[in-house]
Amino acid sequence: MQDPALLVSKEKIGDVVFSGTMYVDSDEATGEDMCIGLVFGYQNTKKFYVVQWWKTFRQKEDDEEWISNLGGLVIKTVLASTNDDKFNSALWYLGGYNDYTTRVWQDLDLKPWEYKTPYRWKLVHRPSIGKFRLQVFTVDGLFVDSGDIYHIQYSGGRVGVFSYGQSGCLWSNMQYDCLGRLNQALELDGQNSYIHVGDVESLEITGHFYIEMWCRVVPVSRDEIFPILSASDGSMALYIKNWTLFADYLDASISLRGVWNGSWTHVAIRAYIGYDLTILINGKESAKAPLIIHNEWTLNTHLYLGKGAGGELFRGMIDELKIYRYPFADATNLETLFTEYNFYSKSGYIVLYYSMDEELNGKCSCQVFFYKGVIGSVTFAPSVVDGRRFKHSYPRNKKRRRKRSIDDHVNEDMHDEL
Repeated sequence: MQDPALLVSKEKIGDVVFSGTMYVDSDEATGEDMCIGLVFGYQNTKKFYVVQWWKTFRQKEDDEEWISNLGGLVIKTVLASTNDDKFNSALWYLGGYNDYTTRVWQDLDLKPWEYKTPYRWKLVHRPSIGKFRLQVFTVDGLFVDSGDIYHIQYSGGRVGVFSYGQSGCLWSNMQYDCLGRLNQALELDGQNSYIHVGDVESLEITGHFYIEMWCRVVPVSRDEIFPILSASDGSMALYIKNWTLFADYLDASISLRGVWNGSWTHVAIRAYIGYDLTILINGKESAKAPLIIHNEWTLNTHLYLGKGAGGELFRGMIDELKIYRYPFADATNLETLFTEYNFYSKSGYIVLYYSMDEELNGKCSCQVFFYKGVIGSVTFAPSVVDGRRFKHSYPRNKKRRRKRSIDDHVNEDMHDEL
């Protein structure tokens, strides 16, 4: 049986559309019924995404145990320490395998590929907003569609093709088209604009809650106030002043010193009524205060983004606002919320998520779907929060970057994907 093999491009790519045609030039009598596929986000032989398409159910012996896979498409992340026999077994096995691979998505219909049948694929990888999507077509139309998969293990890389034990594999009409960065952030000028998020009844957060977002501010004085969130009845406020993050909710008040120098910073507030009020900076630095009062918000209480209880307005940028109706009392969950980008979609408690990225009819979804919408005039500026998010989520995933000369005139606001 042949070992797994892959062929990758020389170019390293960020946001991309990778397309082509797969074809196996064998037949049922002589074919191996094995695996064909693709790779993307390739960093090296131990770090990449792999698309595996198995013809049928297969088994093999591994350390006196049998491991198996099923027919159909599977997408995995590869993060291996070595390229030994265990690595080959990890690529074979359907699910995650020790510290080598993790299954990200699987076609539940288990559709196999067929000999002498062309399959056109289209893979859209947008690491700037943390998602990818795979579509496979036959002459009859769409055959398999993964839908949007939110994952940020690798923020770009090389693309290529993959096979495991299958001869006669042909890939043709391959091309990749680089896409512009899509990541945007809400920019408020501190003059006349803010966001009316909605009332707590429609948001379903009349008691416990967890709210998180990314902020970018540049204070010009100790007295300048940056109101992030506030409630219309004055019962809740989250704001920055004197290089410190403050939070007030019901009978609890809390503060936490941070570094606000123009870089993207993740902030979160959690209200666990009867226990404590917690604020976090970048997922780890935290402070708590007892939260004893059991009174819930009145249903006509409204939340504002970028406006303080005293009428102060936020000056800076905000990205990826998420509101949950659950306090996530376990400290481990709080760290998971920060480091696992797609946790919100699996938690079951998300009630609002604005990435500030997707557009509808020429407008950012933030502007279209906020409950009452934008007050005043706001803009949506290029965001580089994906760089900060990736750095915090995968601190050991280092990349070597070429040194730039002063003649490159690099804009410090742009994120070098690779």
